Amino acid sequence: MGGCRHRDANASVPLGRAGDGHRARGCSLRRRGDAERTATTTPDGRPSPSAAPDGQAGDAPTTSGAPRHFTIAASGDILLHSSVIADGKTTAAAKGAKGYEFGPMFDDVRSLISGADLAICHMETPISADDTQLTVPKTLSFNAPHEIAPALKDAGFDACDTASNHTFDRTLTGVDQTLDVLDAAGLGHSGSARNQADADNPPIYDVNVPGGVKVGHLAYSYTIYNNGGPNTQVPKEAPWLKSMLWPALSAADMIAAAHKLKERGANFVVVSIHWGDEYV
Repeated sequence: MGGCRHRDANASVPLGRAGDGHRARGCSLRRRGDAERTATTTPDGRPSPSAAPDGQAGDAPTTSGAPRHFTIAASGDILLHSSVIADGKTTAAAKGAKGYEFGPMFDDVRSLISGADLAICHMETPISADDTQLTVPKTLSFNAPHEIAPALKDAGFDACDTASNHTFDRTLTGVDQTLDVLDAAGLGHSGSARNQADADNPPIYDVNVPGGVKVGHLAYSYTIYNNGGPNTQVPKEAPWLKSMLWPALSAADMIAAAHKLKERGANFVVVSIHWGDEYV
């Protein structure tokens, strides 16, 4: 598997441990079986799909019928201001390397991220495939070096949401490059999409724990444009991006999208939402 790009409406992205103790190519990772939390009920106390009787939609077989255990870690913004990019360049240069090195920035949280069975980041900005048109000082229009993606992978992240008010900072080219870079690093993604077919089929991640767990992932933003608006409009060349704007949808629309993921086999659905008042 060459990456995590979703290609089939009934397919899912595998997450597991490579047999030799190293991370496999694509989305195949590590995941322990001794998680710390049991996911058998929804947040409102109802039985979870994994506990539903009679093979209802979303069920997945277990080897023993016992509750399945898994943990999820999620982060806020991965947002590279020009000063962070400069630090990455300095770190690489200190090792005699060209480009950028962001791995050490995650050292203090690496064990927390990699210790979860599924770890999802919020990739706030576009990522450049060739490290051009990067963020410059004193601007709020962003573009991160592609070296951030393998650094996220190495830190333990399995996937990222790409829905934010900076999604379109580098236009549709930036949207596509971001997803290409994430694919190349073996990171799953939800939110922005290359076309309508991808937008209509958000990913389902196979979390490799005893009994197996399938986790669907939806991601929404209040706008795709820098400086906040307009919050229900998308460019004519990319009408499918409207499906990631929660102001353009109703709660029922988002719930329906979650149900579709359940119908495709997800036991649980995680929703990432970019919203709120700036700096509050």
